[in-house]
Amino acid sequence: MSNIFLANGKPKKIVANNHKDWLALRKGIGSSDVATIMGCNKWSTPYQLWLDKTGRAQKVEENFLMRMGHKLEPIIADLWSEETGKQIIPGSEEEYIYVHPELDFLRASPDREFGEKKSEGILECKSTQFKIEAADLPPYWFVQTQYQMGIGQIEYCNIAWLSQGREFGYAEVYFNPDFFAYMVEEVKKFWNKHVLSDTPPECSNIQDIALRYQHSEDKCFEAGESLLIAYTKLKELRAKKSELEEKETILKEQLQIAMKDSDRLMYKGETLCTWKSSKDGQKFDEKRFKAEHPDLYEQYLAFKKGNRPFLIK
Repeated sequence: MSNIFLANGKPKKIVANNHKDWLALRKGIGSSDVATIMGCNKWSTPYQLWLDKTGRAQKVEENFLMRMGHKLEPIIADLWSEETGKQIIPGSEEEYIYVHPELDFLRASPDREFGEKKSEGILECKSTQFKIEAADLPPYWFVQTQYQMGIGQIEYCNIAWLSQGREFGYAEVYFNPDFFAYMVEEVKKFWNKHVLSDTPPECSNIQDIALRYQHSEDKCFEAGESLLIAYTKLKELRAKKSELEEKETILKEQLQIAMKDSDRLMYKGETLCTWKSSKDGQKFDEKRFKAEHPDLYEQYLAFKKGNRPFLIK
């Protein structure tokens, strides 16, 4: 057994014939999934990951930022290569995966690999709207690259990023075997306890609740002491919020009455606030259209799921 990668044998490297095949190869737990299991992915929860891995999740359409991330990847890789002088291995941009030699549901798909004659390290390319510091990388990125290095049995990684389209940076990351071993145990627990047994994890947020549960009429949940404390604090905060909003309205109106027809309030050359009219526009008169064309109105009605307001009594 390897002392550093904690696995018997070498990982399997599988090159996909096309994007559809590559997506099929990623059916295990990939490096984009492991951050969710480790609790450092703010865009997903274990329950939502379970929905995905058991085929229950709704298909997510690629948005503009996701599409731009794919298009910027080769540009970021070129910037990194120019900055460091290191060579991207030809063909390493292909869609392929590494499969753990013993646990075949552990799978990783690096963006690039670099080296002179053979792979020396992984390159992960990121485009982000946030300012990134090399000494304080997002936990999501660290977890993702540690997982990739552990499965691919590569000890060295670079993360390169383009921030807001105008700031480029990169950082070196080295493999941490103890952290990887901990991640593997957490992934195994999730896979065995939830995916293989088809048992959903507990809900982590309101979105999970909406995905999992339908509202039941006249169903009550009896509060315990901890929930009673939370309710009392929330009610107190709501009361303070109403009081503050009332004070805000009074002060706001005081300023607006003084300004009259002025669009700016100044103090010694400094603008304190503005009060400008927006441009006139047009609004569709739905009520009139419904009254005059009821049959046509009915044809264009679309289903809208009812909301579930939370009311403090």
